[in-house]
Amino acid sequence: MSKRKAIIVCDGKKIDCGINLLHLHRFSDENVSFMNENAEFDVEIYSSAAFRHVCLPKDTVEIFAGDVKKPDSSFETLYSRWNISIWRSAAELIVKADPGGLFGDEYAQFLEYANKKREEFMETAREYVQKVEKIDTGWIAGRFKEAPYRDLFGQTGRIKAIRRQQYDCAGFALYLDYLQKEM
Repeated sequence: MSKRKAIIVCDGKKIDCGINLLHLHRFSDENVSFMNENAEFDVEIYSSAAFRHVCLPKDTVEIFAGDVKKPDSSFETLYSRWNISIWRSAAELIVKADPGGLFGDEYAQFLEYANKKREEFMETAREYVQKVEKIDTGWIAGRFKEAPYRDLFGQTGRIKAIRRQQYDCAGFALYLDYLQKEM
């Protein structure tokens, strides 16, 4: 049975979110390439400029990361927690994260939740995760940890790190709770 097609559309600073979401379905770099056999979708990634020129099958699920697309009244909210939002309309999904206001106890609770989602993914795709761990220990296999308060650029680095964690957590939630079950 062939898998349904899904595409991820992202630009600029959100490209890492798109790549990480792609890696939940398949991993490839210059040396290796393999699929997550549990994944329901064959996934590709595009910039918004390239997306405008792609001909897609009618049942393709389109996932927009960041500010590439804004939800309108046709979208329903699927997920809204810890300044992470996921909206759905027909075969489109929008994922957006905003690190503002995620501090203290709320941030600690977010990290706990994000690690539970990561562990849930690791349980559902054990063989795939074992292959990925041998190549990349920082993303799927790495635990969510508190972002450092200061880096070379000060507070801005912490905000960027938290936003990345939010998008990574959103990727796990999207994969586990929506793409594998509802779409």
